[in-house]
Amino acid sequence: MRLVEYASSDSENDTELPPPSKRRRLSSPRDAAPPPLPAAFHDLYAGAARIGHTDDRSLHGGRVRLVPHVEGNWAAHVYLEWHPTLEQHAHLTKLIDALSADYDGLTTFLSSPNGVPQPLHISLSAPLILRTETKDDFRASVIAGISRAAKSLPEVTAAGKVIVVPAGLGWHPNAERTRGFLVFPLQVGAQDDGRALGKLLGACNDVAARFGCNRLYATSSVGDGAVKDAHEVAEDKFHISIAWALDPEMFPAGPVRVPVSVRRAETRLKEIRIDFHDIKVKIGKDVVSVPLGQARGGGTGSCKW
Repeated sequence: MRLVEYASSDSENDTELPPPSKRRRLSSPRDAAPPPLPAAFHDLYAGAARIGHTDDRSLHGGRVRLVPHVEGNWAAHVYLEWHPTLEQHAHLTKLIDALSADYDGLTTFLSSPNGVPQPLHISLSAPLILRTETKDDFRASVIAGISRAAKSLPEVTAAGKVIVVPAGLGWHPNAERTRGFLVFPLQVGAQDDGRALGKLLGACNDVAARFGCNRLYATSSVGDGAVKDAHEVAEDKFHISIAWALDPEMFPAGPVRVPVSVRRAETRLKEIRIDFHDIKVKIGKDVVSVPLGQARGGGTGSCKW
């Protein structure tokens, strides 16, 4: 076996190495904040960290799986995603901590059990169950439906975004009344985006119905002999959930009375304008971002005070 010859460390032909550069100073808190992560990064890690085939309530804070796991079934959801800033996260945490003293078992959506910040969302579909053989067709159909709906809305296609504004705090039970959610109902934004959300919801509901799935906020409201579509009656249903608790019967309807100590935090949160530039379509762990309008923004709902 041949030996490879290496130059001696004291060879006269060695070139002198430059002196080591000075270590870069670490950024201080006063320096500019790092740029936000790209939307695609969040989509890659949107799947659940732990998935089980059994219904162990101890792993889910007492919650019960409403739809049992069946091999070949895929959970799907269509939604707008919001990543609160550090300041907004702090205000939301203050509100939840203050209300936890009055409402037993209130659990935050803001962070994982390990304390990792999590995004919030506005649902544009009910929780959906798809079969393996239909999930790809569903994804293609709902993307096409969303795109058509967005193009039909001049206020969305011109700006490439939907704007929403939180309005106070309230309680919202799930359809089965097994849980209550602490939510921000939404005001209409500067561009009549309550109507835009309704149209986008209608497009998602139409596709869900074609695939035999439940529609979101699909109440049969009869007027002049015709049943109104969900997007004509659901503008007041949209909300952002920030926490949950079991036994929704214990929570009164109407606005939540906020303690005096955190009313400033509530006021600041009411001043938020949340811009959404795309819609998320999640099937299993896979997430696709569907841009709105002509502008191609990120997928994380940018926020302005």
